[in-house]
Amino acid sequence: MKRIAVLSVGCLLLGLVQAEADGPKKEEIAKHIKALTEKDEKARLNACKGIAEIGQLKASYGKDAVVPLTAMVRKDDSSRVRAEAANALGIIDPEESAPVVKALMEALKEDKDDGVHRAAVGALGRLGTKAKDALPTLREEQERVQKLIADAGDDKAKAKRFKEQMKTISGAIQSVSGSKK
Repeated sequence: MKRIAVLSVGCLLLGLVQAEADGPKKEEIAKHIKALTEKDEKARLNACKGIAEIGQLKASYGKDAVVPLTAMVRKDDSSRVRAEAANALGIIDPEESAPVVKALMEALKEDKDDGVHRAAVGALGRLGTKAKDALPTLREEQERVQKLIADAGDDKAKAKRFKEQMKTISGAIQSVSGSKK
């Protein structure tokens, strides 16, 4: 019986060591941060996704990416990259959330792309009560999308898309305000 117990503990320790070896590495995040400055849109998109994946698994690794990601949300030439950067910010859940919330609110107010809006709303929702300062901005976005639904008229596909967007906004408002449905 002792042999089985010792063998079980040994296997468990070996599994933990292997999991750590296969897990995210700090140097990987540095490579992704560097790739955020690439000219190629696909490279920047992949860098945002890589940062989000690593930051989700090991939040402390994502902190070095917060400043470059917030800059990308504000000024990258590609709306797809701005949206992916916003998404990554919501996933890595930074300790210091005020600059992130500010950048995401700016994206909602100033960016013309609906994809960036959806990503910013989703990120704010994932930040939860850390993003309380964004509640007025989220409510403004809710009003904007309500008008778009009304303006869609007989275009059912457009109305459906905006209604889905409205669900995301409503969920984000609930999450940020700390209320449950």
